[in-house]
Amino acid sequence: MKLNKKGLTLVELIISVVLIVIIMFFMYRLLSDINAAKHDNSYAQDNALVRSEIIKLISNDLFSYNINKIDVSNSSDRLNLTLTLLPNSTDDVTASTKTAVIGIEENTFYYTQADGTNRKWEMNNATLNSDKVNIQYNEDANTYSLLLSILVYTDNDFNRQCPNCQNNVVDDIIISHMGEGKITNLNGKSCLGNNC
Repeated sequence: MKLNKKGLTLVELIISVVLIVIIMFFMYRLLSDINAAKHDNSYAQDNALVRSEIIKLISNDLFSYNINKIDVSNSSDRLNLTLTLLPNSTDDVTASTKTAVIGIEENTFYYTQADGTNRKWEMNNATLNSDKVNIQYNEDANTYSLLLSILVYTDNDFNRQCPNCQNNVVDDIIISHMGEGKITNLNGKSCLGNNC
C-alpha cells in the first residue's frame, strides 16, 4: 500500500478558509437578526404594561365624555395636548366642561385625568416622539372617530428615530375614540405639534 505524501495544496487551503469565512458570515447575520428581534420584543414587552395602563385611563375619560376641542402647546422638550371634554349626555356646548391633558417628554408620559388626578409613567429603553402626534379624524353627520398615534422608538436596529428609519408600531401608544358631535378646531389636521 502506497501513501500519498503530497499533503494539502495552497489552493485547497484557500478554498477551505473562504468557505469557513462565508459560513461564519451567515452565522453572524443570523445571530444578529435573532438578537435584534429579541430586543424588539423585549422592549415592547417591557413597556406593554405602561402602554396598556395609559390607554385604559385615557379611554375611560373618553368613554365618559366627548372631545370638543384639542389644543396643542410645545416647549423645547415637551408636547402637551389639552382635551376639552363635554359630558356625553348633552349637546349643549355651555355645559360644564372638563379638561384632560396628555404630556409627552423624551421618555416620560404624563396624563391629567378629567377628575384632576395626575399620573406619570417612565418608558424603559424607549424614546417618545415629543415633537408631534399623528392624528386621523373623520367627521360624519353628528359623530366622529379619532385616532391619536404617539410614536415610541426603542434602541434597536428596526425602531430608531431618524429621518430614514422605520417605526415599529408594536410599541406605539395608539388611542382611538368615537364620539358624538364634532371636534371644533381640528380643521383637517393630520398632525399635532412642532414637527408637522
